[in-house]
Amino acid sequence: MKRIKIVALMLGLSIIMTAFHAKAEENHALTDQLNIFIPVVPGSFGVQSINFNPLVDPETIYLTDIARELPAGFKMKLGLGDQTSQSTNLIGPLDPEQKQELVFAVFASKEVETGLDLTARWAVTEYLDDDADEDRPRSSVILNLHVYTTSPKNLQMTLDKKEVTVNGEEKKLDVPAQVVEGRTLIPFRFMGEQLGADIGFEMDQETRLVSNVSFKLGKMTVTLWINQQQAEILIDREYFDVELDVPPMITNGRTLVPVRFVSEQLGADVGWVPERREVNIQFPKAYELPNESLKNFYQHISSDDLYEFMQDEGWFVIDVRDEESFNLGHLPGALHIPAHEIHRENLENLGITLDDHIVLYCNSGNQAQIPCGRLIDQGFLNVYNLEGGIRGWPYDIES
Repeated sequence: MKRIKIVALMLGLSIIMTAFHAKAEENHALTDQLNIFIPVVPGSFGVQSINFNPLVDPETIYLTDIARELPAGFKMKLGLGDQTSQSTNLIGPLDPEQKQELVFAVFASKEVETGLDLTARWAVTEYLDDDADEDRPRSSVILNLHVYTTSPKNLQMTLDKKEVTVNGEEKKLDVPAQVVEGRTLIPFRFMGEQLGADIGFEMDQETRLVSNVSFKLGKMTVTLWINQQQAEILIDREYFDVELDVPPMITNGRTLVPVRFVSEQLGADVGWVPERREVNIQFPKAYELPNESLKNFYQHISSDDLYEFMQDEGWFVIDVRDEESFNLGHLPGALHIPAHEIHRENLENLGITLDDHIVLYCNSGNQAQIPCGRLIDQGFLNVYNLEGGIRGWPYDIES
């Protein structure tokens, strides 16, 4: 399949983004859900994935873009198959033999505060080339990424014992952790408080006993009903019903909940050491990124900084516009490689290595995003997009 021209892509982007917002509520076909919850510790990555339902045509190309950014101090990427996107990108074709997942990776710098409840939005749509029927609607979806910054917690408890270690500090349960039908249950209040969740409950008016309990962390709420195996997950305003192996119960006046279910729904990892009858909870879960390039990002560079660095050895400035635009005027010393020809092999043929500093620029900074992301995926470590492109360049240009 022919590659879609980058210039045509950027010209149509504003139209496509309008279509995203118009269709988001009516078309969920590409994904099983619209809201994703990610807890993240400052100085680390948070990761979450959801099912992606590719269109029937295996040659389909998907356009990704950020409809709402996270604030300063955060970086994020989307992964689909072996391809990633930091902002605007074309992804596909996908391997029809593989199960596809959308993976979201969020990095929070050490400087950000805990307790932040933030929302970003990613748009994913089918991209139609110049030969497609203009009247045929595109399949598209807007995904809400709910990011919650938190401090790490590590809980260790032993069955039938009240003693619990939380981040190395010893605490006590009202009643010890116990096993019911192969599942470990602990007091719901202790569970919520240790993970930093707001806890809630409702009372049955007739029995005067607790009828349900809930855990709220950022935009995520987990609700369980006593003696019922149906639980409800709420992320922002989207509900999911989940079946429990073992329901919560009231024992000796204490409400107990299944520790693995609640922990994992809130983003924790639960381990079991059978020889010590020990339960370990790590919150948030430590993820291994399924795609190594998800943790690498291209940077943005200002005109002033580039002007200072561009004479240094190991800095390469590349104009990704068409030849006519390049000839009308370009940055001093810039190489000319059109955006669709920005690939590792082409750069290495010019003597540019993975460690060199590479600055791509276009007219405004938009068109250069896709080749910047491509170079990151191909292993280049120091890739920059010139802020504002050549239109924002205040110094002399060459023609």
